[in-house]
Amino acid sequence: MDTKTYINNLFSEYENTEALEDFKEELESNLKDRIRYLESRGTSPGEARDKASAELGDISDIADEMSFRKKKEIFEEMYMKTRKYISTKRMVAYVLLGGIMAFGLIIAALAYLYSEMAVAGLGSLIPFFIVPACGLLFMGLTQETARNNPMSWKRALIYTLAAALVLFGLNVFSMMFFISGTGLPEAIATLIPFVLPGSMLLIFLILTEKNRNKPWVIEEQQASIAKYQRNYADSPRSEKMGLLSGALWLFILALFVTLGFIIGFRYSWMVFLFAVPLELLIVFAFNSRS
Repeated sequence: MDTKTYINNLFSEYENTEALEDFKEELESNLKDRIRYLESRGTSPGEARDKASAELGDISDIADEMSFRKKKEIFEEMYMKTRKYISTKRMVAYVLLGGIMAFGLIIAALAYLYSEMAVAGLGSLIPFFIVPACGLLFMGLTQETARNNPMSWKRALIYTLAAALVLFGLNVFSMMFFISGTGLPEAIATLIPFVLPGSMLLIFLILTEKNRNKPWVIEEQQASIAKYQRNYADSPRSEKMGLLSGALWLFILALFVTLGFIIGFRYSWMVFLFAVPLELLIVFAFNSRS
């Protein structure tokens, strides 16, 4: 099999275009050069042709594998962005819990208006507001999204219990504060068994939280960090942007003071409304050069 036929067979599954024809001609020329090189090293013509063809075949297999990986990454990323993560059951649960929370606020308002006692309104919040709020928190933490993996239900449950302690403690504190004859120290004391441990548990959970971002999101973040470092690691470029930005704000400040004495400071502050978009334009102009 001659080199031209061999290369045509490698690209038999691809649509024949002018660009592909040029690439195949270049590849054929390189393949012939490789064969001549092997022959100059003492390899027989047949062996040289077989060896050069085998090398090209190996590269073709690797290229096909890389192409498949790239397609797989693109399909996965687009699928992750377009697929629906919220099932019908979850949708119904979200709506029901949100409705119960709204119902709790209405009941609390009515209880307060009819009894004219804040305690009555606050007491109705516990079953009709705090409980569904904790339910929404649990569902939100265990919800998979296009960008984040869901949290394990055990850790989410601990989050929910900690939040429930804090909300319940704040509610009890408010009720105690509005009860006649109860002083502020007694009301504050109710924070110790509920709000304090709940807050400590929440802080611990937040500090020990792991990154739940999906791989493609992490890659985007790393690319953004690399771009930021390229933009601002260039010292002369950063200095130019800083000088231009500083000159802008000095001009705006001088204009503000000047207009303040001419037309009054009541109106001169409006120059800052133009300074912010100009500053954003400066940042955009420097970033667009990367």
